[in-house]
Amino acid sequence: MVIERLIPLFLAATLAGCFTSTAPVVQSWNIAPQFPERPSGIESTFAVTRIGTVSVLSPYDAQPLTVLRANGSVALDPSNRFAAAPAMLMRENLRAALLSDGRFGNVVGQASRAQADATVEVDVVELALDCSTVRSRYAVVKIDMRVIGGKGAHTILMSSSGEGTINAAAGNYTAAFSAAAEKAFSQALKNLQ
Repeated sequence: MVIERLIPLFLAATLAGCFTSTAPVVQSWNIAPQFPERPSGIESTFAVTRIGTVSVLSPYDAQPLTVLRANGSVALDPSNRFAAAPAMLMRENLRAALLSDGRFGNVVGQASRAQADATVEVDVVELALDCSTVRSRYAVVKIDMRVIGGKGAHTILMSSSGEGTINAAAGNYTAAFSAAAEKAFSQALKNLQ
């Protein structure tokens, strides 16, 4: 009697795929732009530069890719995620960008005891896969950058913003986000004043 009642439930669950489905494949993506080598013969404006706070604003601070939808909503894609926390990836990109710029000499991390002439901070204000236009995907990176100067002083010496939007329709999000980040950092460094 009990078995007769369970058979329809088991059959319905099996037909719905509850017992046969597999977990979706999760793709992991990196952000690793290729900045040019530091120009030779340029004297650094700042002998020692500290990498300060690198913040990624919500909802872009999650490892799953943030997707901007056509209806204006924002969603996290559980099938596509960054290889590490976005702030960590962007911190490495900031370091590479500063090293290639030429104005920033020895670049040290936050924990370094070195006496720094300047500290560079970045706010990542957008880090998303923009699918808001039908049949299109773009990797978008937008940053605000500040150079804070002085030993113990907290004076903003220079500030700038940068933005990179790269077509991601090919599905290689590492390449698209890397190119978008390179564009955003390069633009911000170029416009620092």
